[in-house]
Amino acid sequence: MKNITKLIFFFLIFSTNVFAENKCVRSEINSLNDTVIGNIQQRKVGIKNVLEGRGGDSSLIWNVFGHNFDYLKTNQYIKNLEIINKDSKGISPEYEFLSNCLKELKLTRKYNNLVKLSREYNNLKIDLLKKNLLLNNTIKLSIDSNSAIPSLAKEINDEYSKLQSLKREIEKDLARNESKVIEEDSSKEVTFYKNSLLKLKLELLKVKGLYNRNLQQKIEYFNLKSLKLANLSSTYNESDVQAIESHFIEVEKIWKEVTRQNFYDLIKSVLIFDLPKIPESFTGEVSDSEELRKDRASLISFRKETISDLTKKKEEELKLLNNLLIQINSLRSNYYNKISFEFLSGRIFTYSYFGSLKNEVYASPYRVLNYIYSKYLFVNEKVSLGREGITSLSLIILKYIFIILSLLSLRLVLNKAHGYLDRKNRSLINRRNRAKVYRYLTTIWNKHSENFLSISWLIILSCISYFKLLENISIILDICIVFIIAKTIRSIVILFLSSVSLIDTRNYKNFREKAEDTAGRFATIYLVYSLIMVFLNLTVGKVYIYSIVKVIAILYSFYQVMEASSTWSDEFNKYTEKKFSGVIVDKIERFYKFLPKKLQAIFSLIFISILTSMDIFIKATENFAISKKISANLFKKQIESVEVEDGADEKIPLEYKDKFSFKSLELEDHYVDHTQEIEAGIKEEVVEWLEGKSEEHSVVVHGDKGIGKTTLLKKVIKDLGSEHGENLNFIYTKVPSKTIDKDKAFKFIEESLGFEEEGSFDLYRLDKKLEKKTVLVIDEAQNLFLSHTKGFSAYNALINMINLSTENIFWVLSFNKYSWLYLDRAFGRSQFFRNIFALKGWDDNAIKDLILKRHKSSTYKLSYDLLINATRSQDEMDRYTTIEAKFFKLLWELSRGNPRAALYLWMTSLSKRNSKTFNVHIPKDADLDSLDKLGDDIFFVVADVLKHENLSPSEIESTTNLPKGIVRNAIKVGQERNFFFKDEQGRYMIEISSQYGLIKYLRSKNFIYGN
Repeated sequence: MKNITKLIFFFLIFSTNVFAENKCVRSEINSLNDTVIGNIQQRKVGIKNVLEGRGGDSSLIWNVFGHNFDYLKTNQYIKNLEIINKDSKGISPEYEFLSNCLKELKLTRKYNNLVKLSREYNNLKIDLLKKNLLLNNTIKLSIDSNSAIPSLAKEINDEYSKLQSLKREIEKDLARNESKVIEEDSSKEVTFYKNSLLKLKLELLKVKGLYNRNLQQKIEYFNLKSLKLANLSSTYNESDVQAIESHFIEVEKIWKEVTRQNFYDLIKSVLIFDLPKIPESFTGEVSDSEELRKDRASLISFRKETISDLTKKKEEELKLLNNLLIQINSLRSNYYNKISFEFLSGRIFTYSYFGSLKNEVYASPYRVLNYIYSKYLFVNEKVSLGREGITSLSLIILKYIFIILSLLSLRLVLNKAHGYLDRKNRSLINRRNRAKVYRYLTTIWNKHSENFLSISWLIILSCISYFKLLENISIILDICIVFIIAKTIRSIVILFLSSVSLIDTRNYKNFREKAEDTAGRFATIYLVYSLIMVFLNLTVGKVYIYSIVKVIAILYSFYQVMEASSTWSDEFNKYTEKKFSGVIVDKIERFYKFLPKKLQAIFSLIFISILTSMDIFIKATENFAISKKISANLFKKQIESVEVEDGADEKIPLEYKDKFSFKSLELEDHYVDHTQEIEAGIKEEVVEWLEGKSEEHSVVVHGDKGIGKTTLLKKVIKDLGSEHGENLNFIYTKVPSKTIDKDKAFKFIEESLGFEEEGSFDLYRLDKKLEKKTVLVIDEAQNLFLSHTKGFSAYNALINMINLSTENIFWVLSFNKYSWLYLDRAFGRSQFFRNIFALKGWDDNAIKDLILKRHKSSTYKLSYDLLINATRSQDEMDRYTTIEAKFFKLLWELSRGNPRAALYLWMTSLSKRNSKTFNVHIPKDADLDSLDKLGDDIFFVVADVLKHENLSPSEIESTTNLPKGIVRNAIKVGQERNFFFKDEQGRYMIEISSQYGLIKYLRSKNFIYGN
């Protein structure tokens, strides 16, 4: 029973504690808030000081970087802070409890202040991270250095005090032992032995003291230089070129001072620590022999500690020196890359410049030697520690042996995997009726199987490097990666050369030898260049020698590539002629005439590489609009000389032209099914209204002129009529231009519904008279307004009619896109219409169907011979399918997917070859050059016509408020430049051929808005 009582008591206490921990106590929260706000403000001041170049306490900005900061992930850190600002109002996870409690306790003012300060603090963090990224991690290195030096200095001072105290104790012991020798003759040998041990320990203490003083001086020196560098980095301003140049000179001075440190003497002086040896054990028979044995064992242990301590001090000194050199090289390289050419050219061939070059050469081995020496010290320390140290060293060696064995095992696994995949590939090749994906995979394997092992090792080593699994030998990993990439380049070059060469059994051997030689050259070029750059970056940094050697290496590499390419000049020319011919190649060939033969070859190589890459990209993304646009424009360049002669359209028979008129759907066979989703959406809205499932009784369709609004609406009426004709009546009507009077709008609706009423207009009365539910389709509804003071009464009347609760009328309206966008901005749409459908441009397949369906209904044939000849394609497939597909992609691109524009452009691309055949040329696009030379008044008028779709001259005057003369001149220029089309009623519309070019220009100049 007692145990149960204790258990219940414990549970109650625990529950109370949990409740107390989760409860927001006002007094505690107020205190916590004051502390947090104070910390944030202090840290803000620290970051601002660094950003503004005033230096500051590194502890205040250490929190920005944290303990495990990875410079390579800086952009991710910035992104995380931006997400916190956006999603959490700037409240980072460590302040969430405080934030929630402030909200719970309704301390609104304090909560808002926390949000404001947190967001400001995060923004300052982002600015600091960006600046550190700009300075190649210099700020972080400065913080590390400035943080490490004070703690190390304190540690040295404390140790110095302990050494002095221990030294005094030993001196006292020596004095006491000397007095014992005088008093007791029998203990002389024992006392001498004890004194020798004490003197040896005193000598060890002196050595430790010497190293301490030396390191203390180094710390003071390094601290001074590190603080100077931190100040220079904090005042960095990328836009202030003069300040960068002056700072570069300051950094150069510090760099020269540091590199003048005698590294060689530093290393030589302690390759073997000159420490006294421990005397042999005391051999005499004395009563206190056990004490002597313990003293000797203690001294042996102290000697080992001394060796370990001296090793650590040398490592600390080298570490400080290395960190300072990294900091200097990083800042120096960054400034060097930002200084102006004038400043740099003024220093070339000066005494200072040659002095810097000499200093870089002199300093180049230091970091490597320091690295090697630090490893020597590490091994020397382990060996000096005896069995314990050798055991530790053996474990490290075993670790690397295990890694090597793992890599060898992995090599075996990869070889097995390669063999398995090769066998699988052969079985797939022998299989009949392979799926397309298998044919694709076998083709890839046959081409790249040789690179399987190289690419696999490249991925493995890159992962090892990324996750820092072998950080101590990262340079070896980098070199291994360079060698693997060189091997892969060799294989890729051979593959590339085989694709541009005509190979058969007679010339295969010669090709192989020639390709091996060329591939070896390319691989060697990459290998030498990369290894030199790695070595220079490791040793001297990216400044004078690095820049000079890099330029020389690039020039030498270019020369080698040029020499290697020149041996393949004939193969490149033949391949270019076959694969990438046409106008582009003609221009390239004309350019080649001005170049030496060896340069021609390398430019051919570059040209083939670029176009091959683009071809691969287009094929890989052929279903994306961007690839289709690139393909279309490349094809246009190839065939730009194949234009239709003036007057060719007059020879096209009228019956053929009629098939490509701009009329909406008349023949079912001509209809292109491309708007299924919109058709289904409109029909669904109508059916739901008919069945009483929805009270919504209006739909809006909008799109560019010629996009197919009328055809779509007629198709919807036809489909609904076949499905619901017994219950629905359909009325299609167009709004006359421009019906802007309210009474005329009433009359138009009344007549559209089939009534002629006398007296005032009453839609409810008309609605009740309808015998069946009626779908009223009002096309070209943009004719119900003009954009001036009294021009919206008809449109407003229509809106009011639609918003009445009629039972038998379903409204379907179509608007020109830019009329709709204008009305939407002027009046809003959500309060009037819920169901809005936007018609977009057609895709290239739909445009192709549009043209070919109409063409196939004629008796004429098409010939693409002129286009084939223009491209000079030797590929049999290009003669039939590819050229046709490329042509219709071009037609789609020029028409922007507008079917009416596509029909117009199709007719401009034809010429009569004979009585039954048409030649296909490049479509004749509108000439819209030199638009910038025209006045703004002209484009103001063009934008006004676009907004209304059609206007008369007087309507243009009233909607633009421009004088009559300016309007008349704009119309005249527009007609001359083919901007405007004038219909039979004397109304002006945008010419379909110029529509998209004008829209693009008007949008760029902010005459119109919307996409």
